[in-house]
Amino acid sequence: MMRTLLVARSFGITLVLTAAATAYCALWPGSGVVVEIWFGHPPRGANSYELAAVLLSIALPLVSLNSLGLAEHDAIGEARVPLLAHSVVLLVLPLVPFVAFYARVRLDGSATDLPHPAGMLATLLVYSAVAAILIRLLGPLFGGAAVLVLYVGVVLAQHYFGSSWLGGVVSTSLDWQTNPALLLVVMVGALTVNARTRGTLGRRLLIHAGNR
Repeated sequence: MMRTLLVARSFGITLVLTAAATAYCALWPGSGVVVEIWFGHPPRGANSYELAAVLLSIALPLVSLNSLGLAEHDAIGEARVPLLAHSVVLLVLPLVPFVAFYARVRLDGSATDLPHPAGMLATLLVYSAVAAILIRLLGPLFGGAAVLVLYVGVVLAQHYFGSSWLGGVVSTSLDWQTNPALLLVVMVGALTVNARTRGTLGRRLLIHAGNR
C-alpha cells in the first residue's frame, strides 16, 4: 500500500512539472537566455524549451526513481516490463515542452526560420539521456549538479567556439544539428544503466524509501 501511494504521488508530481514546463513554453515561446560573454563571438541562445528540457531531465528522475526503484528492485521477468517502459517515458517527457513551443510558433507564423524539428528534438533527447545516466550513477545531488555543469559548459563552449565542430555534436541556436551516433550511444547507455541499477538511485536510497 505504501509503495502504491509513493508511485501515485511521484506520478502526480511528474505530471504537474511536465504540464507547468509545457505551459511556460507555449505561453512564452520567445523567452530564454542569450549568452554573450566574449565580444566578437556569436551569441548563444538558450530558449525556453531547451531550458525546460534540461531542468525536467534532472527533476523527473529525482521525483520518480525513489518510489519506482522499490517496485523494480523486487520485480522479476515480465513484471519489469512496465518499469522499463516508465524509464523510456522519463527520457521522452522532457521533449513535451518543445512540442508545445513548436506548435505555438507554427500557429502564430514565427517559425519560418526554424530548422527541421528532428535535429532540435535529438539534442533535447541527448541531454535527457545523459541526465538519466549521471543521476543514476552519481546520485541525486552530484548527478543533478553534473548535468547542470555539463549544460552550462556546452553553452559557453558553443558561444566561444561558435563555428567549431561542437555545433555538429549537440546543436546550437545557430545550427541545429546533432550527431546521430552520439544520440544512439547515450540512449543505449541510459537504458543499460537503468537496467543494471534496476532504476534505483542506490541501495541506501532504497532502504530509506522502504522505511518511510
